[in-house]
Amino acid sequence: MNVSGLISYRDIMRRLYASQFTDLEFCLGQMHQLTKDATGDDGPSRESVQALIATIDKIEQHCAEIGLTLSIKSLRECSALLRRAYGDAMTYGSGEGWPYVNRTVFDTGKRITDELETKFCFAVSADKVAFFDSADAFGNDVADGFRSAKFDISEAGKCLALGRNTACVFHLMRIMEAGLTALAKNFSIVLDRPDWHKMIDMIEAAIKAIPNDQNRPEDWRDKQTFFSQCASYFRVTKDAWRNYTAHGHSKYDEEEARDIYANVRGFMQRLSKRIQE
Repeated sequence: MNVSGLISYRDIMRRLYASQFTDLEFCLGQMHQLTKDATGDDGPSRESVQALIATIDKIEQHCAEIGLTLSIKSLRECSALLRRAYGDAMTYGSGEGWPYVNRTVFDTGKRITDELETKFCFAVSADKVAFFDSADAFGNDVADGFRSAKFDISEAGKCLALGRNTACVFHLMRIMEAGLTALAKNFSIVLDRPDWHKMIDMIEAAIKAIPNDQNRPEDWRDKQTFFSQCASYFRVTKDAWRNYTAHGHSKYDEEEARDIYANVRGFMQRLSKRIQE
């Protein structure tokens, strides 16, 4: 079953671990039934008590794994009362302890169910796990060439996986800004504050001036074409996404966020082949 979104531990147990949850309910029901009408003469046998204690220990381990501290306390109390009631029955022939065990078993079952309902987690669907879990989602070239973007690359993936689509685009624009700043530095353009419009204008002016540079490299035509394409993409990004995202004028759905994510990743991978911070 593909579960996505906010979900309680109890729902997880029922949906994903149905057999274990059924076993838990069965064991608690069995303990409750065995001690319900027990007396000194016809209480649970030694083997039954040992089996029940072993079951309690097993349930306690499961509760410890998911942090059900109150349930663990009730289980330990249940185990202690069970031992004491059996000892009294064997030593004194008294069944007075069994009702206490019975009531504690009932309360313990309810405590576990209640505590499972108070704990929640956010389930990520299988097709989004890769976005959430990859620190180098844009590849090694981008990770090595744009170390300042590492945080935003990770956060963009997490936001996309968790359905925070507009936040994802926000982080993607910060990644693009790292690329734009690096491209500007390639032309010795450094501004005190990032100004996309101004930087792109200055970059385009520098690109147009390449043919007139007496020290231009032999492959200047190839570089001019590459830089021109990069500058054009940055301008399109600024006009289509960056300005609206930065100033809170746009919201994005999952399909849009996925498309922008793929576009930015592809562009940064291409940029990192020639430009680094």
